[in-house]
Amino acid sequence: MGTALNVKPADRVKLQRDLAERLMKHCACKRYKSKKKIDWLHRHGTVLSISPVTDNVYIRWDGRVSPDVWPFRAVEKVE
Repeated sequence: MGTALNVKPADRVKLQRDLAERLMKHCACKRYKSKKKIDWLHRHGTVLSISPVTDNVYIRWDGRVSPDVWPFRAVEKVE
């Protein structure tokens, strides 16, 4: 994982494929029954800012209003 090195604010990003697959598998667990499943494999968002201290990326996912915080190494730029 290291393709996020060239990500900057206003870039379009998605989660790294292996992380997205693990999230999808975890969300399919019987313990987490939810009527609305998030498709992390196809979800894209826009980088709002990057924290220089903690190496976190603030992302606003498509269809959402509030940003989420993700580790810098968990995202990759969408070409």
